[in-house]
Amino acid sequence: MSTMGKSIMLYDRVRPLEEAFHAIEAVTADDVLEVANEVLNPERLSTLVYFPPKG
Repeated sequence: MSTMGKSIMLYDRVRPLEEAFHAIEAVTADDVLEVANEVLNPERLSTLVYFPPKG
């Protein structure tokens, strides 16, 4: 129910499942690659090194 409420609050409508499925099916490999290149850009990544306390 909370997903439906959020959809109504943000978009003033509830997206039918069939419409959502069509949107998912429309995603191409190029779309995924574009997002992956943006999210996994080495210049935007950071590293955390954690050493647990001894004892």
